[in-house]
Amino acid sequence: MANKQPQQSGLNSYRARKKQETVSRVEDAVKYLKEHRKTVNINSVANQSGVSSVTIYKYPELIKLIKGSKSTASRPRPEGNSNNVAQMQVIIDGLRLKNEELIKENELLKKRIEIQNGEIYELRHKQS
Repeated sequence: MANKQPQQSGLNSYRARKKQETVSRVEDAVKYLKEHRKTVNINSVANQSGVSSVTIYKYPELIKLIKGSKSTASRPRPEGNSNNVAQMQVIIDGLRLKNEELIKENELLKKRIEIQNGEIYELRHKQS
């Protein structure tokens, strides 16, 4: 019979450890870029840290860290929305990937429900 309340502690600790590793890698990348007087933005931090920009956008604290670390020596950007369009495209791509994962998970759960319904049906007919 399926476990109705599976243990989540291992999964939760894994997720927390992975998030901390990601934050640490991004912090190290920001520090490196600032020390070498390079441009600090989401794409440069993603390239330096090996973390995808989608992952960076997933955690608001990382975006604040990067935006707070931008050097004042960099030249001001011209007004426009090209940066917003690029950011939105990265977010859209990330959401598409997440949607595909959720669709696969939903199919798996539907199969599990179907199997469990069959087991319930068999148990009810054995009792009769």
